[in-house]
Amino acid sequence: MARYSLVLLDNDGTLMDFKRAQNHALSEMLKALGLPGGPDILKVYDKINTMVWEEFERGELTKPQLQDKRFRLLAQHLGVGHLTPREMNEAYADQLALCTFSEPGAEELLQRLYGKCTLAMITNGVERVQTSRYERSFLKKYIPHLFVSEALGSQKPTAEYFDQVFALLGEGVRREDAIILGDSLTADILGGRNAGVDTCWYNPKGLPGDPDIRPTYEIRTLDAFADLILGEDL
Repeated sequence: MARYSLVLLDNDGTLMDFKRAQNHALSEMLKALGLPGGPDILKVYDKINTMVWEEFERGELTKPQLQDKRFRLLAQHLGVGHLTPREMNEAYADQLALCTFSEPGAEELLQRLYGKCTLAMITNGVERVQTSRYERSFLKKYIPHLFVSEALGSQKPTAEYFDQVFALLGEGVRREDAIILGDSLTADILGGRNAGVDTCWYNPKGLPGDPDIRPTYEIRTLDAFADLILGEDL
């Protein structure tokens, strides 16, 4: 019997390899628009994107503001004046929606958990991008529930987002029977604390933690999470 009957899974950086997808999508977008690319540009964008997503998680930006700001800053860095941030964002999202690169062991994790507990995906990503990647990849085969913040009108780590998730899952679902798996302390682990749900931090690089945001568990590999859920010791 599974230790938890409901597993709430983050997508980017947990099941899907977001860095690889981001670099591929941005490179294809820049090439299609005739803009300069290369490793240095990818690093600049990654820094910008990380910054604006953190602002979004803190409630300082809306999703449209996030999308505008990241490409407005990138356009300024590139010295581009003939394209709007919206045009750049749409071209990028078109490419990102096609990317289904997965984290090591992601499908094997879902294979082990499938049928033993309820699986649901929780993501702050853009709805059309996340839905496309969900439909195109192996995720839909194993995960029947997809909760995208853009569709719900709230985002991780707010309690409101998780209130909506549990309401949609139905009255029989108890928070004490659930666990959140994610790679972000500020979105997934803090979100679990706000929602009163156990958490597991996926930390494959062994990054230092935050004493103010402590997960219930911490793992280096997705296989270790399956061991945890299925009752085997980490």
